[in-house]
Amino acid sequence: MCAKPYELDLRAGRPQAEGKTTESRGARKSAASPARELGGPLRGTPLLAALALAFPLAAGASTYEAGFNSNAEGEMSVAVGVNLSAFGNYDVAIGSWVDVNGSSSLIGQKTYSTVVGSESNVEGLHSTAVGSYNKVGWTASHDRPTDGSSAFGYLNTVYGDGSTALGLSNSTSQDNSTAVGSGNKASGSASSTLGYGNTASSAESSALGYSNTASGQGSSAAGHRNTASGENSSAFGSGNTALGLDSSAVGMGNLSQGDYSSAMGMGNISEGAYSNAMGRANKTIGAHSTAMGSGNTANGDYSAALGHENTATGDGSIALGDTNTADGDRSTALGQDNAATGESSIALGDTNTAGGEHSTALGQGNQATGNNSTALGDSNTAALSGTAVGRDNNAFLYGTAVGMANTAGGNSSTALGAMNHADGNASTAVGYLNQANETDSTALGYFNNANGESSTAVGSGNTADGDYSTTLGLSNQATGISSTALGHTNKAAGSDSTALGTDNTANGTASTATGYNNTATGGGSTALGANNAAEQDYGTALGYRNLAQDTYATALGSGNTAAGASSTAVGTGNNVAGFHSTAVGSGNQVAGNNSGAFGDPNIVTGAGSYAFGNDNTIAQDNTFVLGNNVVTTQANSVVLGNGSADRAAVAVSGATIGGKAYVFAGGAPLGVVSVGAPGAERQVQNVAAGQLSATSTDAVNGSQLYATNQAIGSLADQTNQAIGNLADQTNQQVRRLDNRIDSVESRASAGTAVAIAAASLPQASFAGEHMISLASGTWRGESGYALGVSTATQNGKWVIKGAAMGSSRGDIGAGVGVGYRWR
Repeated sequence: MCAKPYELDLRAGRPQAEGKTTESRGARKSAASPARELGGPLRGTPLLAALALAFPLAAGASTYEAGFNSNAEGEMSVAVGVNLSAFGNYDVAIGSWVDVNGSSSLIGQKTYSTVVGSESNVEGLHSTAVGSYNKVGWTASHDRPTDGSSAFGYLNTVYGDGSTALGLSNSTSQDNSTAVGSGNKASGSASSTLGYGNTASSAESSALGYSNTASGQGSSAAGHRNTASGENSSAFGSGNTALGLDSSAVGMGNLSQGDYSSAMGMGNISEGAYSNAMGRANKTIGAHSTAMGSGNTANGDYSAALGHENTATGDGSIALGDTNTADGDRSTALGQDNAATGESSIALGDTNTAGGEHSTALGQGNQATGNNSTALGDSNTAALSGTAVGRDNNAFLYGTAVGMANTAGGNSSTALGAMNHADGNASTAVGYLNQANETDSTALGYFNNANGESSTAVGSGNTADGDYSTTLGLSNQATGISSTALGHTNKAAGSDSTALGTDNTANGTASTATGYNNTATGGGSTALGANNAAEQDYGTALGYRNLAQDTYATALGSGNTAAGASSTAVGTGNNVAGFHSTAVGSGNQVAGNNSGAFGDPNIVTGAGSYAFGNDNTIAQDNTFVLGNNVVTTQANSVVLGNGSADRAAVAVSGATIGGKAYVFAGGAPLGVVSVGAPGAERQVQNVAAGQLSATSTDAVNGSQLYATNQAIGSLADQTNQAIGNLADQTNQQVRRLDNRIDSVESRASAGTAVAIAAASLPQASFAGEHMISLASGTWRGESGYALGVSTATQNGKWVIKGAAMGSSRGDIGAGVGVGYRWR
């Protein structure tokens, strides 16, 4: 079939035909068309031909053909049944193998196509094809006219322009494509396809229900087996994939793979860029990742993985609830099996580990293992910059472990409350079963133990074991070096020892042991008040059952013994036993060497002997006795007052007086000056006859004076005067010595009276109580007084006390003490 050129005059509303007018198969063709007469808005439209068939208003209508092999060709063509064609102008072809050629370069310019049934075809302009094997721009070359395209039911294909294809095997390719139901494809440009085998392949693609694919640019693919492949992708429900750029894949088998990804519900994966994968088996691997609920993984960049099997693996990691891990960088892992493993780690609640860098691990099975660690509540461990707070704590390095089974294990250790040890370096261990074991150790309250270096152990079962030891209250020991042990069962055992109150022992080297059952045992020993002993080295044992026994021994008040070396024993039951001996007041015995013994029942027993007052006995050597019931019997004697006696040393022979020779009996005696006895005489007597020569130092006796009375005449008065002066001087010296002995005895008694007064002071007993108290004491006619102030701390554990004392001898003193109380 061959088309004829024609044109439509749209302004006049009339078709202008060129060439012949034809009729065929029971239909007539004429230049006059009933449609012409209709005018108005219907004029010049394809509908006119159909109206002319149905309602023939007048004869002579322009082209129209009906039945079987119909063909209408042009102008206001209509062709009605079976193998139809209409080719051009106002084409209408109705029923079975239809061709309508609405616009092509060869036939039917300026046409308004429509095809209604069976093996439909349409090419061009305002195309439509309604039923069966529809095509619209159908040329095999694809260089096709389609224009305002549509094809409605069955095997539709449309190609371009304002494309639409509605039902069954739809396809359109490009321009403003839409393909609605069944085997849809729309392939590009402003594509959309709606239901079943959808594909839309790019440009402004969309593909809606069932086997969707949209592949790129403005892609969306909605329900079931969705894929959208990039650009502005979205793929909504079921087997979703969206692969990149502005991707989103919403419900079920989601994957979105990067760019501005999101993948929402069920099998989510989103692999990077501005990732976000929400509910169920989530994963997003990096960039601005977030993965929300269930099998979460986010693997780095600005990661967060929220609920259930979380992992976030580094960069800005956070992993929130259940089986959390965050693996470093700015890690945080919150609730249940947390681990955060390093960098700026925090791991919060349950089986926490934080693994170093700026670690913190908060509640339950905490470890923080290293760098600036902190591990807070329950089974804590920390290391490096340490701190582990509550329960089975353990801290190491820069230590601090606070409450319960603490260990801080050295370096800058502190371990506070319960079963503390701190194990050295700058250790401190505070309350309960403390140990601190060395370097700047301190262990404070209860079962303390500090074991050396700069040790201190304060209250209860203290031990400090040497180095710069100090222990304070209760079962103290300090065992050497710069030891001090203060209150209760003290021992200090050597070096610069001091042990203060109750069962004191100090055992040598610069020892001091102060109050109650003192022993100091050598070194620079001193042992002060109660059952004192000091045994050797620099001795000294002061008040009550003193004993100092040798080297620079001194033992002052009460049951004194000093037993040799540079001994002194001052007041009451003295016993000295030789060497540079001295014993001052009461039961003196001295037993020789450079002897002494001043007041009361003295016995001296030889050597450099002297005994001043009361029941003296000396047993010779360089004897000297001043007064009271003297017994000696010479050696290089002097015996003066009271029951004095002694004899021997006589032998004198010869003298010459006034030029006449006299001979006296006797030799040259060594010993005896005695003023008193046997008839209690008090003259200088029992004097050996002295030599009268230029070199003589001897005293003269009465018989020598008688022989020389005549010769010396005028010297008699002078001699008598000299002897009188000597007696006066001697008496004065004796009186002074008596006064000094009395003074020493009085001061010793006054000191004992002061000690009694101080011991009688009451003190504060109850928590928070304060007390001022006054007491006095007396001993052997002397008196002492004491004024005390004391206070007990608010917890009732510590008592602090100070006192000032004075005696009837005008001496004053002061003391201060501290005590720790427990049950």
